[in-house]
Amino acid sequence: MNVGMIVSNEVVRDTRVLLEARALARNGHAVRIVGWDRFDPTVPSGPIGPGIDVDLVRTRGLMSALPGDLLKNPLFWKRAYRQSRSWPADVWWAHDLDTLRAGVWLKRETGRPLVFDAHEVFSLMIADDYSARVVRFAEKLEAKLLREVDRIVTVNAALEEHYKDGGVPVTVVMNCREDISPRYEPPTAPEFTVLYVGTFHRQRFVFELIQAVQETAGVRLKIGGHKALTDEVRDRCAESDRTTFLGPVPEDQVMPLTRECHLVSAVLDPSNGNNRMGTPNKVFEALAAGRPILAAKRTLSGNLVEAVDCGLTIGYNVEACKWALEKLRDNPELQRRMGDAGLRAARDEYNWPAQEVRLLEVLGRFGR
Repeated sequence: MNVGMIVSNEVVRDTRVLLEARALARNGHAVRIVGWDRFDPTVPSGPIGPGIDVDLVRTRGLMSALPGDLLKNPLFWKRAYRQSRSWPADVWWAHDLDTLRAGVWLKRETGRPLVFDAHEVFSLMIADDYSARVVRFAEKLEAKLLREVDRIVTVNAALEEHYKDGGVPVTVVMNCREDISPRYEPPTAPEFTVLYVGTFHRQRFVFELIQAVQETAGVRLKIGGHKALTDEVRDRCAESDRTTFLGPVPEDQVMPLTRECHLVSAVLDPSNGNNRMGTPNKVFEALAAGRPILAAKRTLSGNLVEAVDCGLTIGYNVEACKWALEKLRDNPELQRRMGDAGLRAARDEYNWPAQEVRLLEVLGRFGR
């Protein structure tokens, strides 16, 4: 089958999209992904692997002149629709609400089924960044567009619960890893090192983590990512030689970095509803590498860490983080025990082969 995906980023650093596309291509399907050079205009279009082609919408002309994504998104929908419609897709696959409008247009024009891949609850995700009016608009838009969706794919049981009463069948495909370490191996970093690779957002404990590391002896931080706060993160890291700014991290370097370090930070601000339901990629990367996880209490990711006993959960504040850093820094045996527990969970439950079966079942429902 031909699968036409739409993504509102450059694709090459979106772990979930890449996992799904590679799995589909590996099983004989052709995947074409229309993305958006929103954060990095240097990323080229073209093939990114056997059976996978990327065609990026370029931020040019009127789109480049408009301030903020709120105004740019409608232009992205139109351009993504135009760049997708020539592809003879058997199934359209829209990732998150900010692509779903284009997906609905393509379904209407071609008559082909539409899958909505909900990485998060979009209205909750933007609740702290936009006005209540914009959030309500997002809620209403999603409710309207979901009437034309044939299947929802989402990332965990909490989001499945959120979407299951909308009348559209829901399948959970978690962001688990393929590359699980065969056994526990100690970190290679010479000093206790924390890793954060992800979005630079104030709800991701980025600046609190930097401060905690800079105030805790014998601890280092490697932090990589992108988006609007990049310059501020770089400047804060420059205040100490113990905090290293990595910038955007290529997807194929994430797991080597994870294995090198002692602890992975996956702390989300629990005051945001989307964060409480989230399971960031970093959780599954740490499980697969056998590395302890730092997560926030009162979040789904924190509940997972506590259930598996593969890390520490903390309150969303600097002092709690410093306590956790000191506790793990001074106890290599605890690091090993938690890493081993994570690896067992990855092998037994949180692994990509199990998720791939679910993904292929979704596509199989649409036949050939």
